[in-house]
Amino acid sequence: MSQQPSVPGGPYGPPPGIPPQDPAAPYAGHLARPYAPVPPYPPQPPRNRRRGRLAVIIAAVVTVAALVAGTALWAMLSDDTPGKPSGVHTSASSSPKPTGPAVLWAAMEPDAPVPAGDGAWLTPHVYATGAPEAVTGYHPASGKVLWNVPLTGVICAASDTKTAAGLIAVTYAPAGSVKDRCTEIAVIDLNKGTMVWHRSIPEEKVKEGFRTSVAISDTTVAAGWEEYSVGYQTATGTPLWTAPASGCQGEDHRGVPSGRKVVTLARCGSMHKVGERDPASGKMRWRFSVPGATDAWLVSAEPLVVGLTTNPELGLGNANGMLVISPANKLQAAIDLGDKYQAGCEWLQSRCGKVVVTQDSFYVTSRIPGSQEADEIAAFDMRTGTRRWNVQLKQWPEQRVLPITADASGNLIAYVKAQGSVGSKVVSLSAQTGKHTVLLQMPDGKTAVDNQADDRMMSEKGTDYFHYQDGRLYLHSKSAVATYRGVVMNLVLGTR
Repeated sequence: MSQQPSVPGGPYGPPPGIPPQDPAAPYAGHLARPYAPVPPYPPQPPRNRRRGRLAVIIAAVVTVAALVAGTALWAMLSDDTPGKPSGVHTSASSSPKPTGPAVLWAAMEPDAPVPAGDGAWLTPHVYATGAPEAVTGYHPASGKVLWNVPLTGVICAASDTKTAAGLIAVTYAPAGSVKDRCTEIAVIDLNKGTMVWHRSIPEEKVKEGFRTSVAISDTTVAAGWEEYSVGYQTATGTPLWTAPASGCQGEDHRGVPSGRKVVTLARCGSMHKVGERDPASGKMRWRFSVPGATDAWLVSAEPLVVGLTTNPELGLGNANGMLVISPANKLQAAIDLGDKYQAGCEWLQSRCGKVVVTQDSFYVTSRIPGSQEADEIAAFDMRTGTRRWNVQLKQWPEQRVLPITADASGNLIAYVKAQGSVGSKVVSLSAQTGKHTVLLQMPDGKTAVDNQADDRMMSEKGTDYFHYQDGRLYLHSKSAVATYRGVVMNLVLGTR
């Protein structure tokens, strides 16, 4: 597919010559409108500073887990057949190629009245993301569209991980439906750009499944809703289970990065339970029980971390504590977030977008009163739950930060948004000291904050997708809707 000319006069302007789009025009063959400001999010409910209930939850966890495991636990509370390409167009960087940081390529969403959708996956050969009613694969360096897998409707949820063979899973709406009826499940091969299999679920089973999750391992594909759960064999799509575990009302699922297994968080009356479905029979093997939390999230499957809301006055989707579960299914550490830190746990979603977890460190952003943004990042020890460091990366009072991922040594990779004349940057923070090193620095200038498309793609809730690898920052905005917001769907920054 031929590439479109890129931005003139610097890397952050919109592609030139984009005419006004006809809302009635077909999706194929259209670019999105020029960049537009993203409307602000509504104000959040007031925060309550009482933290005592987290200690009560931890004490209850110790009691329940001791009864189940027969062992005393301790509580630690701290302060290759490509499909036909779609109408998604990409813009390569200006010629000649830049020697400093720049936009390498940008994928402009077709003029579709539906969002781009969840999901972003990176392999050595393809960068694939959710697109309007599709999953699209691009060449990581050039942005050339390699393949497109069409879907019948908008993507509702996507697996965070992929299997060793490069398979991912998505749930999506059937043709003519809306996003809260996510009755379709598909497995897609990233290497070949093909759909491996697809299954449909009766609509009456799914009901209004806003909090939808889907996960994949080498053996199991699992999808969960507020009142439903279903599992299939990864290779064949053969059903494994068609209901939540006995005594439970709904399930969230998350795969581990290695692709070895899927971990499940179930809501069972007044208790949340963590376990694994047997890949042969679908039966649940319980690992840990958490009583008394008003809400819970499966923050990480390996290492296992569960986020909790222990005070209903904190409002919906505000985790105020984290439990670290050891490989022996014992409580290893408890991290008290209180109202100082925010993990980005959304009450309508199963993922927490403002944390990064490694075997040794739990990274989380600070909380700015009355805002969902953050200007500090803290690291906690995964073994003890104690805070190791807390740093500010801002050069301006309002400059914000988001954690992205961790490198092979466990150091944090974070994104610092542009502010005023200071350009955005990607930094590495030492796991032990918090000392940072700049990996990628965008140009400064009087209009840096106005010209940088990457800043306008980054949701302050931490719900969008980012990857950093080989000196490139990959951004995917799942809520990009060209018809209404005019924002870029995918953006890749780097020096090569």
